[in-house]
Amino acid sequence: MSKRAHAPRFIRFAVLLGMLAMLLAGCHLDLGGTSTDMAADQTLKMAWASQLGVAGLDPALALETSLTQVTSLLFDGLVTIDRDERVEPWAASSWTVSPDGLAYTFTLRPNLSFSDSLPVKASDYAWSLDRALNTCGGSSVAYELAAIKGAVAFSGEVCANGEPRGSIKTLVGLSILPDDGTNMLKILLERPAGYFLASLATPAGFVLERSMPTRPDAVRSEVLLKTLASAPTGQGGSGMFYLASASTAAGSNGASLVLKRNPYWWGLQANKIPNFREVDIALADSPSPFDQFQFLIDPSLAFASSLPDRILALGPAELKNQAYYVSQPRADVEALVFNWKLAPFDDLNARKAFCLAVNRDRFNQQVYSGQNLPGWHLVPQGLPGYNTTLKGIDGAPTAGSVALARQYWQHYLSARGGQSPNIQFYAAETDSSEHAALHSLQLMWAQALAVGVQSFPAGVPPKSVQITLFDWNIDYPDPQDFLTLLYASGSAWNVQQASVPAADVLMRQADALADMSQRAVLYQQAEQQLIDNVVVCPLYQTMNHYALRTWVKGDFVEDARGIFPNDAWVSGYIATH
Repeated sequence: MSKRAHAPRFIRFAVLLGMLAMLLAGCHLDLGGTSTDMAADQTLKMAWASQLGVAGLDPALALETSLTQVTSLLFDGLVTIDRDERVEPWAASSWTVSPDGLAYTFTLRPNLSFSDSLPVKASDYAWSLDRALNTCGGSSVAYELAAIKGAVAFSGEVCANGEPRGSIKTLVGLSILPDDGTNMLKILLERPAGYFLASLATPAGFVLERSMPTRPDAVRSEVLLKTLASAPTGQGGSGMFYLASASTAAGSNGASLVLKRNPYWWGLQANKIPNFREVDIALADSPSPFDQFQFLIDPSLAFASSLPDRILALGPAELKNQAYYVSQPRADVEALVFNWKLAPFDDLNARKAFCLAVNRDRFNQQVYSGQNLPGWHLVPQGLPGYNTTLKGIDGAPTAGSVALARQYWQHYLSARGGQSPNIQFYAAETDSSEHAALHSLQLMWAQALAVGVQSFPAGVPPKSVQITLFDWNIDYPDPQDFLTLLYASGSAWNVQQASVPAADVLMRQADALADMSQRAVLYQQAEQQLIDNVVVCPLYQTMNHYALRTWVKGDFVEDARGIFPNDAWVSGYIATH
């Protein structure tokens, strides 16, 4: 169930050690935090690890964190997320919500323009939203806008000759209603959704110029990239930067991108003037450790994305003590999925037994050298609605409980004449960390329950086995993204086919409310019920480890999504060093 690729988790220690020595020989000064120390050259150099590469720069395909960051610079949404995970106006100056919560009306800022100076109209946003929901166009982010009326039916249409086969050909004019004359866009929802604004802040809600190539085969090639950089000030996007140039390596997803400040961006007239005049981005194929290597040997490189666990586990202790090193919780949860439709996990006793047998603290140390946050949570730390009083199954700590696990397993066996079916674990990935994770879990289950769990051959659909790993990365900062979307009965993302009716009621009630303080209480009650029924078995929340030079100033800090919010790009600057 992993939906977004991570940065690489390995690096050659010997090479790292040599490169680190080079870096430590340099001098990096922290000269304060006022604009009086601003360097003359405001060119920011960054390195990102990416699996999708340039094909994912289309907002309708931006499922990878590194690419979400780039698309947020090139394309604007009606709203955005600030550093505190709250929704704020962006290309829309304001919005109103109808009393029944079913209609959102956005007023666009005056004189919005694409980077080629052509105007951005309400109809452009309508077209872009419709495109993000149309799977015939290759979109992979339709679920992020599922609250829109008719979105689920439209995005689920069968395609014939590139067009939806069903009765809905487009939602423009039905539930997405632009008015270019008044510069307003009305969006109708299927039901009240307190999370809708947050979901609209994802790339699925970004505007794309209609002249851009949009065929599925085109957006996954270099055609989109070349078109974005084809005009003197780029074209296709309306973000604070435009794509000035790009180069790619043959047969590679890697790319070198040069972004320059968009002279037609609305923020320049709204007191939001980016200090960075140019952003140079190196996208490297994952699992290549290119960005980490480059950071250590190139003192002009300001940033390197997610440092892999192996750097931190195997590298010198001095690395963590460097001023450029940043570590913070990331809204990303890993768990075990037990298939509720297959024995033994069609029985709550078996699910509890296997989940309680897992010592999350030991698992984190053995597999990830202590670099993650062991826990029982489904809603990760850092998000609204995080439950500080959440309890594990029967109040068990993160270490689990072997005694309870054995009791529940005996309950299961006693009801079945002491017989247990063969149990198989599906490993979707082939990297060393997943093999280590499987081995650690197999040992815990063998020691606690005297049960052997076999790994299943790669390439076979996970629904044919009983256990698989689950990894969910944040789309938008709302508990709904980690609860209702994943665990409501009948949800397309509920791949374990779990059903907890009492939790369904609470989640649906919370979804409909606008006040987060009221919603959070209901979500927390639902989360506890989901844990008690072992809808999944949580293992840990990941930590985001990245490198940022001390001479990058302003409010330039990554958020729970693992990206720098738009406001950070306005306040950030390079200091003299």
